[in-house]
Amino acid sequence: MKSRGWRLVLASVAIGIVAFVSLGMARNGHIQEWNKALGLFSQPNHPEGEESLRRLYNVFSDAIDEDAEVLNSRLKEATKRDDPTLAFTWGQYGHAIFFHWAFNTPPKNHKPLKVQLARCKLDPQQEEKCLRIVNDEWKKRREKCIETVTSCLGVDDEAAATAVAAIIHDIHVLADYVENTRTAPLAPIKELKAEVVEGVKVLAKGYSDNENAAAKVADVGESLNNKVIAAALLSNLAGCVPKCLKDKCGEALARKGIEVGIPST
Repeated sequence: MKSRGWRLVLASVAIGIVAFVSLGMARNGHIQEWNKALGLFSQPNHPEGEESLRRLYNVFSDAIDEDAEVLNSRLKEATKRDDPTLAFTWGQYGHAIFFHWAFNTPPKNHKPLKVQLARCKLDPQQEEKCLRIVNDEWKKRREKCIETVTSCLGVDDEAAATAVAAIIHDIHVLADYVENTRTAPLAPIKELKAEVVEGVKVLAKGYSDNENAAAKVADVGESLNNKVIAAALLSNLAGCVPKCLKDKCGEALARKGIEVGIPST
C-alpha cells in the first residue's frame, strides 16, 4: 500500500513539472491536474469550447492565487496602530493563507488564518474587521467561480454547479499538497477529502454505477502522509468525475463545444 501511495505522489509530481515547464507558475498552474481529473476537452475545430475551458481555469486560478498580496496590504492598512509591527501580516504562511481553504469553508473557520490573527495580537474589533474583509473578498470570488461553471460549462443546476466548482477549486489545493513542501497554510486534508467526496456524490446522484464509484473516492489507503492522501484523491477523482460529468452534464457541455474523455477501465 505504501509503495502504491508513493507511486501516485511521483506521478503527480511529474505532472506538476510538465505544467510548470509548459505554463510556468502562471494562471493555469494546475491545468494538467484539472485536465486529468475532469476529463474535459474542446471539440475539434470548436473555438468556443477551447475558450470556455481557458476562461474557466483562469477564473479558478485567479480566485485562489491572484492578488493575495493586495488583500494582505488591505488587512495591514486596516489594523495599523501606533506600533506598525502589530499590524496584520501573513507571517510564515505566505500568500496561501488566503483562499487555499476548502471551497465551501467560511474563511473564519480556516485554522491558519485564525492562528495568524492571534499571533498578530489584534483586538477583537480589528480581528472582526479582518475577517469581514477576507469574507467579503472570498464571497465575490466564490460566487464568480460558480457563475463561471454555469457560463462556461452550461451547468445551470445550482447544486451541480456548486459541486463542480468545489471539485475544481479543491483539486488545485490537493495539487499544492503534492507539489509543495510548505503545506501549513492549506486546508486540512480531511476537509478537502470530505468536500470532494460530497461533490462527486452530488454529480453521481441518480446514476447507480456512478454512485457506486463515488463511494470509492474516499478510499485513499492507510497512509497518514498528506502528500500520499492528496495524490490518491486526485487519482480517484480522475477515475470517477469524468463519467459523472458526462452522464449528468454531457448535453450541456456539448452545447458549449466541450466533450468528456472517460478513462478506460
